[in-house]
Amino acid sequence: MKHNGTVLFSYQRRQRDTARILCLNIVVALAMYAGAYQFLPEGDTAVQELLAVADIAIVVVVLCLLAGAFYLYKKNKAVQVVVTPTTFFYHDPYFTSLTIEVPVKEIVSITQTTDVQQDFHTTRMHLKDGKSHQLMLINHRLDRAALYDALKKANPDIALPKHPNRFNKRVPDWVKKLRK
Repeated sequence: MKHNGTVLFSYQRRQRDTARILCLNIVVALAMYAGAYQFLPEGDTAVQELLAVADIAIVVVVLCLLAGAFYLYKKNKAVQVVVTPTTFFYHDPYFTSLTIEVPVKEIVSITQTTDVQQDFHTTRMHLKDGKSHQLMLINHRLDRAALYDALKKANPDIALPKHPNRFNKRVPDWVKKLRK
């Protein structure tokens, strides 16, 4: 999004940052693998069987992490969240259909819930026309408090969560029926 003028909140994270984290995970996996050979007892048959499986698993894990890191490093698209006095823009390249640009005045509320059974966090933006969009904010280390402050500054009528890092528990409908 090209924005001219005042920006109340801006967040950008490139996929190369994620690729670096995957490379760090490769180093950790190799250190754990080496540690297993160094510190586990050699004479135990169960340990030998475990290490035989680990020999295969480490190759698969490292190759998968390396492929993911290479792909993300090469692609290098950016997650973007921008709030201006008039517009909310959200783009997440990990989800191809997740690009949202709406006038801030059209936003009614933002809700944060967690599913009681699956411990799955959801952040939804609700609009005046009845539509709602799921925002994958939990996947990124952005400052939710600053984002919500910027939205409140742009549109004081938006209903926001009481605390930016707390999620309301949502009980599935079938559980509610059972409790009646």
